[in-house]
Amino acid sequence: MILTKNKYILPLLLFLITFVGISFDIKAQDKTKKQTENQSEKSNKIRKEGRKINVSKNQAEKSPNEKTTYFSSDSITISHIHLECHKKTKDRIILRELAIYEGYKIHRKDIETILEQESNKIFNTRLFVTVDIFYEEFTKGELDIIISLTEQWYIYPIPLIELADRNFNVWWNQQGRDLRRLEYGIRVKHNNFRGRKEELSFLFQTGFTNKFDLRYSVPYINKAQTLGLNISVGYAENTNVGYITDRDTLRFIETPERDVLSSRFYSGISLTARSHFYDRHTFFVGYKNQTIADTVAQLNGNFFGEGKTNQRFVALEYNFFRDLRDRANYPLKGYYFLFAVQQQGLGIKQNEFSLFTARTEFAKFIPLSKKLFFQSSANMKLTFAQNAPYANLRGMGYGRDVIRGFEYNVTESEQHFILKNTMRFKLFENTFRLNKMPSQFSKIPVAIYPKVYFDAGYSQLLNPYESNSLPNQWLYGTGAGIDVVLYFNMVLRAEYSFTSTGISGLRLGWKADF
Repeated sequence: MILTKNKYILPLLLFLITFVGISFDIKAQDKTKKQTENQSEKSNKIRKEGRKINVSKNQAEKSPNEKTTYFSSDSITISHIHLECHKKTKDRIILRELAIYEGYKIHRKDIETILEQESNKIFNTRLFVTVDIFYEEFTKGELDIIISLTEQWYIYPIPLIELADRNFNVWWNQQGRDLRRLEYGIRVKHNNFRGRKEELSFLFQTGFTNKFDLRYSVPYINKAQTLGLNISVGYAENTNVGYITDRDTLRFIETPERDVLSSRFYSGISLTARSHFYDRHTFFVGYKNQTIADTVAQLNGNFFGEGKTNQRFVALEYNFFRDLRDRANYPLKGYYFLFAVQQQGLGIKQNEFSLFTARTEFAKFIPLSKKLFFQSSANMKLTFAQNAPYANLRGMGYGRDVIRGFEYNVTESEQHFILKNTMRFKLFENTFRLNKMPSQFSKIPVAIYPKVYFDAGYSQLLNPYESNSLPNQWLYGTGAGIDVVLYFNMVLRAEYSFTSTGISGLRLGWKADF
């Protein structure tokens, strides 16, 4: 296999990436240590006497006992913004997230609301464990602000063990807990390379899927910090392939000799434009070359269409994303909106593969009280192509496009629509402290949310296989469950669902359902 060749190159690359990242960290920590030791008396006074807004992994709330004294004037000017305790991240990366600045005027009655919004924006960079804001008015009409940060641990040479299947339930029940369907390897990731929010990651994986993947992301490439660049390249191969949907279930094939049945090379470059604090435009150009064995083409001649064993194409994509959620990992208020269009294959030559897809998604998060929260989301996908290949018609059952209760099922679709509604109750919330751990791991926020939900969806497919019953009908799923929100954006889910097809049962997961 290709991935088994040059066995000494990959470990060497992993070592170099890790070494370079650690070297940058050591230099940044030494520099910041000197700066921290020389904190001004004024900053210390603000921390001791000023008022505080705290944002951690859990949702921020104002203390009911907090008292604020206002002067007679309606507005106040921000005189200083101090950043502290960030050992690696550059100041400009943090200040880029803020709408406020030195000289900015703010109404007194809006101070805490605006500073909480600014805290949320810094926190949503996912660079920090906690964001604490202290503020005080030492001189009438002038506001001093300190933003105190606890940085995350940015370098992760992490041993990787993942399920190849779409979710835990499929692996546990349909695939009989087969350990051969595990993917394992190592991922070296730096989430704040050079302290500029750049992301550098390298993946070497074996098991169910042999794969290597290299990605580099630069959030800002221009002086105005509005344009970013992302580059990716990778190769993957499988000896076990999902080749057809039968009885609304994905079926797999594997040869006794465990021959490679599928391989794919991919690369891409994207440009991101940030027109507003909450708006992001992405333009992507990519290339994909994928091959299947004759065995797969014989079992499903429409896998790539017309019995073909190879598919290669250029992909063009644009998406717009507006994100006004209070928290990206587990939001309780705000909304987000996504619109995306994609062209796979240019269709210039006769009979050349060409597929156009449009997708839109909207989610609203509404706090009904301090402990009760409602969330509703809708997404729609439209595909335009004649006789689209099986491999390119991903419908419900993949990614987030799942109706709860139908986790075991998949459908191909030219068009589909999904509506999700969830009511959550905050049962428990606390931050546990581990004093002997490094600062990045010394605070472990935990929150527990019991919930009830109702989902509905429709998948349209003009020529479904006779054995598949889920396309071209409305599907419903409802039930109750519990979410446990943990450190590092992990959400453990346990749900008991009932479906319109008469199926019920317990489902488990470790990602949020939105």
